[in-house]
Amino acid sequence: VSILLLIIAALLLNYYRLNKKLEMEKMRSRISRDLHDDIGSTLSSINIISGMAHTQIVSNSDEKSQAALEKINERSQRLLDDMSDIIWSVKPENDTLEETFSRMRLYATSVLEAKGILYTLDFPVKNTTNKLLPEVKNNLYLIFKEAVNNLAKYSNCKHAHLSISIKSKQLSMLIRDNGVGFNTDFQNGEMKSIIQNFGGSGLKNMQARANDINANLKIESELGKGTLIALTFNIV
Repeated sequence: VSILLLIIAALLLNYYRLNKKLEMEKMRSRISRDLHDDIGSTLSSINIISGMAHTQIVSNSDEKSQAALEKINERSQRLLDDMSDIIWSVKPENDTLEETFSRMRLYATSVLEAKGILYTLDFPVKNTTNKLLPEVKNNLYLIFKEAVNNLAKYSNCKHAHLSISIKSKQLSMLIRDNGVGFNTDFQNGEMKSIIQNFGGSGLKNMQARANDINANLKIESELGKGTLIALTFNIV
């Protein structure tokens, strides 16, 4: 009887956990749909209208109005991009390594090609159907995005190499450039000063996100010799 009660209790607990997981996935799907349909469409319309108004004002040489509309257009585009990331992050079907890597490739190619930076991408193509926890997926993507964005904006590099490898359930990400580099000062793994070309707050955010997923973040750079960003963490 005791064994039977234990089996029943285990089955009920498993059923409860499965039910909660399904409810969470339904909620995430609903949130992503609502964001896309409501806020996303509104931001998109603002972006289109401001772009049309900007085109009309340019022809009339109204510099102040033109500058204001440029800011509206730029910021609404930034919001659209951020909204796209949020919608992607909350969709349960995007929790796989495959979808995460696809999103990372898309972002890297769009940013680096726009800047005219030559690059190589070396991402896994096999065994990428495993799922990541949502917080791990989101932090991995945002660390990658920040690193690529900093590289494109500040490094003045001619070439970048971006790679990801998975061995023994450990994911390693390397982002290397041959740009101008910057001064760093590390002590006990903490960032103490970032003085030169890179934005300090962005790199500190990367460190905070790495801490959130128990990842090891290493940033190596030297003036005139480029920068290396390495991230490693265990995946389930």
